[in-house]
Amino acid sequence: MLLVLTPLIPSEGSAELGTGSLLIMAGVALAAIAWNARLLLNQPSFWWQWADAALLALVAAYVVSGLVMAEQGNPRATINAVWQWIGFGAVYFLARQIFRRAVDRRALAVVLLAVATLLSAVSFHEYFYSMPRLRARYAVEPERVLQEAGVQAIAGTAERRLFEDRLHSSPPIATFALTNSLAGFLAPWLIVALGIGWQVRRAGGIHPVSWRSPVMLGLLIAGGAISFCLLLTTSRSALLAVLCGGAAVTVLRRIGRGLDRRLLLGTGLIVTALVGAAWAAGAFDWLTVSEAPKSLLYRFEYWQASWSLIAEHPWFGCGPGNFQQYYAFYKLPQASETIADPHNFLVEVWSNAGTPALLALVAFLVLVARSVWISGSFPASHGRQEEAWRAGIEESSSRGWIWLGAILGVLGAFPVGAVVGFPPPASLFWAGIPSAVLIVALLDGWVCGSFPVRVSSETVPDAAN
Repeated sequence: MLLVLTPLIPSEGSAELGTGSLLIMAGVALAAIAWNARLLLNQPSFWWQWADAALLALVAAYVVSGLVMAEQGNPRATINAVWQWIGFGAVYFLARQIFRRAVDRRALAVVLLAVATLLSAVSFHEYFYSMPRLRARYAVEPERVLQEAGVQAIAGTAERRLFEDRLHSSPPIATFALTNSLAGFLAPWLIVALGIGWQVRRAGGIHPVSWRSPVMLGLLIAGGAISFCLLLTTSRSALLAVLCGGAAVTVLRRIGRGLDRRLLLGTGLIVTALVGAAWAAGAFDWLTVSEAPKSLLYRFEYWQASWSLIAEHPWFGCGPGNFQQYYAFYKLPQASETIADPHNFLVEVWSNAGTPALLALVAFLVLVARSVWISGSFPASHGRQEEAWRAGIEESSSRGWIWLGAILGVLGAFPVGAVVGFPPPASLFWAGIPSAVLIVALLDGWVCGSFPVRVSSETVPDAAN
């Protein structure tokens, strides 16, 4: 429920406004309940790997940085940011302990892929209907629209211009504060959909699964919706990440097998069609491409200033939640704005929490990549394949609890959003939820064990075996 609810509630003001505090408290409380229940019921020991230790070290580095730097910045923002990272760690370790079985992990992946599709549907409604309608209303009755938005700004002021710029900005934002944040959430799940598709396509051994099968149809719908929404966001970084991630998945899956020219041709045609549709919709034009060098130049300026900050605060950084306040002292003279983050997750961690936090993050990423590479490169023995496959079918009944949690997460977005002051749009209910339900229904065959346990080189035992 928490994993579904979080992307449906705007929480990008967690440090300054504390908008995510309710979800953070719920995550920490749930982790504490699970920990105590496991101890009281004498359940099996916890799963623990070196990657988990690295993530724990990352959270600890943020806590130490917050304790050291709180008095040298904005104490309230630092406290909120530290608790946000504690919440991240609590939910991560909780998920690691709860989603142990293959069927649970598949169900969770499908749920979050459905959430990405849901947000894409909400974005389509926003881009093609609600925002054009709002802009037309603002042209007729601007003061009324401002009043409904809770903005008090007279004509000609900077606040008024900022509101008008956002109103006339075309990219969708769905339930996020920025369109790049929406793109950042969607991009990984598009790569996950591609990975599942590769696995399912070859699940039948020498007889590939038909593109008309429910699972492949669900992946095509989800992947197409997410891809088109990413193009509407015009986020160049997210598009580049998808290209790199998609290429990596394709190469890893095809090592030793050669490339299927028909598949490459089909992929090229689909990408061309999506880009053409985005171009026709007015979201993707030559300016989007031509402005890329300028955008990269701005980022180099951000990173150069951030490096000066890091050089003066190498061990503890500026403290969680304090970056914008500190950045003002290091901003280059030619820089146009005082940014809230350096637009790079490695630089952000390094500047906020110091070198120990960066080392812990890099160690976590390397250890996870190593684990995925080992598990995905070496097929299990035939006996273990069959055992895992049958276990997936026998345990499929547990997915009902995950479906229930997902439903509660979507429905809970409305009361929780009202409490924090950011209720989700009504289109989430009548456009987003049907889209998510469709994806879950189509991919249920993959969840319940009709296909291999994980996205790797394993295959389902055929009938002869």
